[in-house]
Amino acid sequence: MKRNQLTITYPTKDAQDLQQTLQHLKATQHLNLSAFCRAAIAEKLQRHLQQEIK
Repeated sequence: MKRNQLTITYPTKDAQDLQQTLQHLKATQHLNLSAFCRAAIAEKLQRHLQQEIK
């Protein structure tokens, strides 16, 4: 099975907060971070495409 990989970069000032928040979600809610990020990106893309249509 071939897997596509996506790397996301963000400003250093936001890095600590984002990293800590994701790790907290993973630890407290046993969240699969890859699945969570895929779903979040897909949701944002869908909203963006719907706004383009309007």
